Amino acid sequence: MRLEFTLLWFENQIAEVRPAIQGLKAHLEEAGFELCVLEEADDTNIDAHARNQESFHDIDLIVVDLDLGEAAASGDEIAQQIRRRFKFTDIVFYSGVAPSELRGRIQQRNVDGVYCMARSELRANLIELVDDLIRRMSRLEAMRGLAVATAGKADLRMRAILKALHEGADEAGKAELVAFIDKEVKDGDDRLQRKYEGAATLAEKVDSLACTSMVLLKATKKFVGQRQELRTQRTVLGRYQVEVMDIRNSLGHATETRTSDGWVIRAHGGGNITRDDFPTFRQSFSRHLSNLDALCEILGVQVTGDAEKG
Repeated sequence: MRLEFTLLWFENQIAEVRPAIQGLKAHLEEAGFELCVLEEADDTNIDAHARNQESFHDIDLIVVDLDLGEAAASGDEIAQQIRRRFKFTDIVFYSGVAPSELRGRIQQRNVDGVYCMARSELRANLIELVDDLIRRMSRLEAMRGLAVATAGKADLRMRAILKALHEGADEAGKAELVAFIDKEVKDGDDRLQRKYEGAATLAEKVDSLACTSMVLLKATKKFVGQRQELRTQRTVLGRYQVEVMDIRNSLGHATETRTSDGWVIRAHGGGNITRDDFPTFRQSFSRHLSNLDALCEILGVQVTGDAEKG
C-alpha cells in the first residue's frame, strides 16, 4: 500500500477534464492519498508505461477518452492495447456519447474490466470508483504495512539528515552530536550495543541497528532544533512519535475480526480502531514524510535506498 494514487490518463484536451481531476485530487487528499496523474495525448508511450507497471505496479487506474483526435488511435483501440499489456488494471472509458455506445465499442473489441462513463458524470463516477478501490485497501494488514513502511522511510531520511548536520558542524558540534547518540544507544539493547561499539564514524553509528527509530528521532529533533532556519520543520517533528511511531505500534498489535457489522479492529489493551481513522493516519504519514523531505532539501541531502515517498 502506498500514499500515492496514480492515474494513467489518455486525453488530448486535458484542460477539459481538469475539474474532474481537481475534484478527485481533493477527495483523495481527504482520504490521505496524494493524486498523481500521468497524462498522455495518444498511445505513443503505452509500451513504456506497461514495462514500468510490470516492474513497479505504480498505476492504480487507467482513464481513456474515446476521441483523441483524427491522427490518434481511438479510445477503444487504446483500451484493447491496455488490456493486452496491463492485464487486470481497471480502465475507465468515457466520452460525450452515451455510455451504451461506449459499451458497444468495448464489446466489439472483447475488452473486459472497463467502466464506461459519460463525460458529464466523470467527476462523480471517478470519486465513487476510487472510493471503492480505497475500501479494498483499507484493511488492517494494508495499514499496518503502510505504517511500517512509513517509519522505515522516515528512518532513512533521519539518518541522512544527521549525517548532513554532522558534516556541516564545527568540531564541537560534531562531538556533541556523536556524544548524544552514544548516550542514547547505551540505554538500549546490550547485544546491539556491543555491535555499535565497533562503529568508528558517525555514519556507521547512525546506520547501526542499535541506533533505533527512537534514537534517530531524539537526535534529529535536538540538532535540527538548534538551527533557526529549521524551526518550522522541528515543530512538525515534535508530533512524529504520536502521529507515526505510536500509530505503527498500535496497528502492529491490533487484531481484526469479522462481525455481522463488518470488520472490527481492536487495539491491544482495549479500544477500537475504525476505517474512519485510516484517512487521518495516511494524512499524518504523508505530512511527516513531506516534512523530512523538506529538511533533506534544505540541507542538500540525497536519500539513497528509497525511490518513493509513499
